[in-house]
Amino acid sequence: MFRSRLSSPRSVRPTQPSRLAFEFIVFVLALGSIVAAQLLLSAAIRGTTYRGPDGGMVEAAVFTAWKFGGIFNITNLNPLQGLGSQLFTKNGWINPAFWPFAVLNRETAGDISSAFALACYAAACYVMARCFDLPVVVSALAAQACIILFSPALFIIDMPRNFSPTPADAVTYAPYMLALGALARLKSSSSLREVLWISAAISVCVLYSIYCDPAFTMIAASSWVMAFVCVTLLPLGSRGILMRGGALALAFGVLTISGAAVYLYTISEYSSRVQYAAVVDRVRSLPLVTHFNALENEYYFYVAFIALWICGLVTARGRTRVLVAAAALSWVFYLVYAAIYILIVDSPWLSPIPLYVEQCLFVLFMTGAIAGAWATLHCLGSYACRLFPAAYEKIIRRPPHSEGLDERARPIGRSSGWAVFGLIFAVGAIAIIPSRFALLARPDSLGYDLYWPWASEPELVALLTDRVGLKLGSPFRGSVNFLTPNQDGTIDDLWSRGVPTLNEYSQMVSGISLYFTYGLLKVDVRGMINHFDFRVGPTPTPTYFAALQLLGVRYMVDRVPHLGADFDPDFPQVSFPYHIAKQPGNDEPPGPWMVYELPHPNLGNYSPTDVKIAGSGNEITATLSAPGFDFAKSIVLGANLDRQLVPARDVRLSAIRDGWHLSGHSDGTSLVILPQQFSHCLSAVDATVRLVRSDLLLTGVVFSGDVDTDIAFGYGIFSPWCRLTDLRDIRALDLKIDLRMPHLSGGRLFPPWPEAVNRLKTAARTLRLISP
Repeated sequence: MFRSRLSSPRSVRPTQPSRLAFEFIVFVLALGSIVAAQLLLSAAIRGTTYRGPDGGMVEAAVFTAWKFGGIFNITNLNPLQGLGSQLFTKNGWINPAFWPFAVLNRETAGDISSAFALACYAAACYVMARCFDLPVVVSALAAQACIILFSPALFIIDMPRNFSPTPADAVTYAPYMLALGALARLKSSSSLREVLWISAAISVCVLYSIYCDPAFTMIAASSWVMAFVCVTLLPLGSRGILMRGGALALAFGVLTISGAAVYLYTISEYSSRVQYAAVVDRVRSLPLVTHFNALENEYYFYVAFIALWICGLVTARGRTRVLVAAAALSWVFYLVYAAIYILIVDSPWLSPIPLYVEQCLFVLFMTGAIAGAWATLHCLGSYACRLFPAAYEKIIRRPPHSEGLDERARPIGRSSGWAVFGLIFAVGAIAIIPSRFALLARPDSLGYDLYWPWASEPELVALLTDRVGLKLGSPFRGSVNFLTPNQDGTIDDLWSRGVPTLNEYSQMVSGISLYFTYGLLKVDVRGMINHFDFRVGPTPTPTYFAALQLLGVRYMVDRVPHLGADFDPDFPQVSFPYHIAKQPGNDEPPGPWMVYELPHPNLGNYSPTDVKIAGSGNEITATLSAPGFDFAKSIVLGANLDRQLVPARDVRLSAIRDGWHLSGHSDGTSLVILPQQFSHCLSAVDATVRLVRSDLLLTGVVFSGDVDTDIAFGYGIFSPWCRLTDLRDIRALDLKIDLRMPHLSGGRLFPPWPEAVNRLKTAARTLRLISP
């Protein structure tokens, strides 16, 4: 009995250690070769990573976090943008894709960062594929195919380009692949212990994604919801569904109890893009729905995917079929999502735009198609074996040169021989994709120049860095307000050097800052999504320049062609040459930089004594914009302090990590206005110091006698509750902007049926789904 089992075909299977060694070798070779191909492409084709204003904004946010943020903090104040708003949540401490920027020059670091992001993304894709029972080599091929989503390969193949300006986002998206794969391992026979372990794994994956980037993790969470539903419900069976549903419920409970769920809600709800969604809503357009529009060949990706999904649903079994179904149904979910986006005419869109959903789910679409292709080939191979059993017995089950061997020796030789053959085949298979992309590593692969450097404005940068550059422990010396757009990277360059600006470009722009601009200056703020720009308006008034100084602005910078003949402020000014950067999107005409110096910026030393009371945002801005209002001597509060104020003396405001340090003296009780947005998440270490909302937007510090205290920002993933107080405060102020984007004027949520059909037909024709 024992001898017959030993010599049976089952005994030729490699042992567990040998299978693990085989998988490890294949995985390392597959991942290493695709990263090498990525580096070759980046070296040959420069300027495809962290491109444009978005890429510069991300890099500047990471540099700011390292210089001024709390160690390992994801939520920090931004002392360099927009009056100390919340820093854009790109975690340079924990996201490995950002680590190269700490040790390498910016351009080299961008290429290495993209390779790191690809490695993390491809590894997560491999693990997900293996969790759905795809073979080692097939999983490795799926992982290698992820290169088409990364620069510069995506420009050659013309794929969705979100990973070009921000490749580090791939590390934020990757944990959802791991979580989906972990959920798929649960089955009806799983024990409670397995459910708890899987639930813990899902919680860790989601929390890591949140810690990497809480803003962009919501794109992945929204996009992968259908895939998680499919894996939870398939295969059908009440016990299996109960196991997987229970694991997800436990993971969601962890997010809720820890405060992470409230954090995700508040971080979006506090932004201008949510509070004033109708004011900044994007115009509906097909380029915001899909990347595959008006192209020649790329829509064939989806044609191939659909065919392979159908084949996979028919031929696949077990978890592999679940993966194919998840990919196919997620694509249906994306189509419905995109159709709703196109059809809604009178309501702002608060969820991620369909283009982001497509880019986030493309790896699932692709892996599901590869799984369908493998299942189909496997089915055809099995059918061929049944058709030709003699050949199968001779070639597969009885390898050549096995005659004459001892029966007990044959399995060993057969196993080792086929193991070597399998390894050679695997290495050859995983060499196909990297070698193909490595052959494209030549500068003429794209046919046009993609290089987008930050502008080089040495004279302007030298002046501003010397006069207002900010360092830890150094006093705040004022900020800069640019009236020219950031199309050439000048502002990004200044942020990276520690020069604070009133201008802000980030998804973290607060709603109250947008209202402050609208209410005080009476300018049209429609379309200012992700921006805080204190615009000059058609006719600058004394209130505008006084408000600039209240907000801490020392220098106002613009280009002469933008100012107009009627704009000639009576301030000291100096001009510098403008070195036009030849880069895509920079339409700036020639002409000098004009730098105006304001006489009395608020450096934390505005100490008004005349208190005025106003309850609503409209009343506050009306008081502030009244003729003769002196921002240095008067202040608008929501309630009376019930004490007489005296001017403070020797006030000094300096930067510390994730906050400010304030020192000064008062001969009684004083209030100083900081050029820092007010939030209930701010707190003074000195318990005798009181922080109050001042002039609607800013932080007032009330103290008696000497003050020497840190002011810290206490908002975080596990401490989000203070932001709920901020939201209640804003609702009480009744901050209404009576503007709507022009495309939100239809008077109804959905258009009439004929118009809806025409919209969908137009989109289908553009995508070549139907003939013109």
